[in-house]
Amino acid sequence: MIHGTHFQALSNDVLPNGKIWGPWLWYLNDGTKADVDRRYNNEINSWPYKWLDDAAYNSRVASVTGKLLLSDGRPAAGAAVFLGDNHPNKTTLDMGSDYYYTTYADNDGSFRFTDVRTGLYALQAWSNGGSIGDVTTTFLKNDVDVSGSATSKTRLDKLTWSVPTSNTIFQVGEFDRKSTGFAFSGGFGAGRVDKCPANLTYTVGSSKIADWCFAQNAKGTYSIAFPLRVSNTTTSDALLTVSLAGYSQGTTVNIFANDVRIGNLSSSGILSDPSLYRSGTVAGEWHQFEFPINGSSLKASNKIDFRVTSLSTSLWRGPIYDAIKLEWI
Repeated sequence: MIHGTHFQALSNDVLPNGKIWGPWLWYLNDGTKADVDRRYNNEINSWPYKWLDDAAYNSRVASVTGKLLLSDGRPAAGAAVFLGDNHPNKTTLDMGSDYYYTTYADNDGSFRFTDVRTGLYALQAWSNGGSIGDVTTTFLKNDVDVSGSATSKTRLDKLTWSVPTSNTIFQVGEFDRKSTGFAFSGGFGAGRVDKCPANLTYTVGSSKIADWCFAQNAKGTYSIAFPLRVSNTTTSDALLTVSLAGYSQGTTVNIFANDVRIGNLSSSGILSDPSLYRSGTVAGEWHQFEFPINGSSLKASNKIDFRVTSLSTSLWRGPIYDAIKLEWI
């Protein structure tokens, strides 16, 4: 499948005549990983192939470079950087009606794309965990003009990625659009979510990331217990950010803060992808939600509950978790 919905929610691109998909290489290795690595590196270093004589590909320029810094002064180290549709109206995963390019930022926030075709693009970036694994926002810069000859270089000025200034109460997982680090994430096998318990409690300050399960698909409750130093004069409100690495429709998760319902994750509000029931344990299509919490409802001992109240009649449906963050606002 060149482009479709096997692990995504939508695929509605009209592919233009003349767009190149490939070229593809079929290689029978000698059975060792070393042989696979050698051939992979050889092909990467040989791209673009000299025999590829195509007018569309000859319109490329040498590179697009830039540097991303967060508004709080940190470099956007390791960020996922995406050059794609200008003024986008669809997710990066769904893009495909035109060309797009992907890379990761260096430790100082620098990034580089090579062999980019001329045109107008939008540049996006998001956290890939690591030192910026607390960043919940996505960077977007439209109207990136890539033009010139085959030896031109498009240099973007130093780019500032606006991140909110807040006081984090707790965070479970890293914002990287993947379930990396959670229990049973990364393994292969349909129904792996069955290994996750129906109920679990994550205690801030003592629990580890691996104590939280990568997905939820059984009637029960996932709880996050956390203490606070609060007083009767507390006036600040809080914001709960829930980032999903994927969601397969049918299972509804209601979210409570100290037994007060603040929202839900359900088929009525989330486009479904088939990742969880098609053996995906890391990611499908990313979704992010924010739920405000009245600060006066928080006390010395608190809990956030994710309660599964209804299940699909089909197997293995529900959310794949990316990260959960509570902060004062």
